[in-house]
Amino acid sequence: MNCPGFTLKQREILCAEIRQPLFPKMLAGRSQNPFAECGGLFVPTGGDLLPKDNVRLMMKILNALLAFCLLLNSVASLAAEKADLVVVEKSKNRLSLYRNGELLASYHVVFGGNPTGPKERQGDGKTPEGRYILDSKKSNSAYYKAFHVSYPNQQDLARAKKMGVSPGGDIMVHGQKNGLSWLSFLAQRVNWTKGCIALSNADIDAMWKLVDAGTPIDILP
Repeated sequence: MNCPGFTLKQREILCAEIRQPLFPKMLAGRSQNPFAECGGLFVPTGGDLLPKDNVRLMMKILNALLAFCLLLNSVASLAAEKADLVVVEKSKNRLSLYRNGELLASYHVVFGGNPTGPKERQGDGKTPEGRYILDSKKSNSAYYKAFHVSYPNQQDLARAKKMGVSPGGDIMVHGQKNGLSWLSFLAQRVNWTKGCIALSNADIDAMWKLVDAGTPIDILP
């Protein structure tokens, strides 16, 4: 390491300290001054002393930079854990979260009272099938937290038009009805929704942290 203005001995001490990882020291709650072996001072070749106050200021700046790096690392870690695809398998009553093709989590779900086949019209009690987007998150719906599903898509609209019916809408992935969460141990054993996809409140809480608005959802038979 080339450090102009430092003696050979000072360069050796500085290099030895830099080689030692600083993060473990900080994470262990140690406040060791990495320049302690120099008496808390840098001693330039010319003999001028750098006051301890300046060293303390430099250490504060270093600590702030390290804290900022830790923050960036935490944000990156959180972003890396977000799902980029939600897959619902109606035949298995399962909703799974994936990122880059790797499974992050799976939850038990239930559907409308007439779950077989894709939703075709308003009031048929069916859950849609196909590729959609979870285009918004609602924390103040009639159910404990909800993701809005972008049903109907163009294919759904075309089918409903051909049939001369309304395709319906307001399909959600949601928790339990407000005030009835205590019944979820029973409710989640049957298909009780009007076509939405229902999870327990604990599971939708976990999903809420892993899924952002704009995430695609594949609903399979």
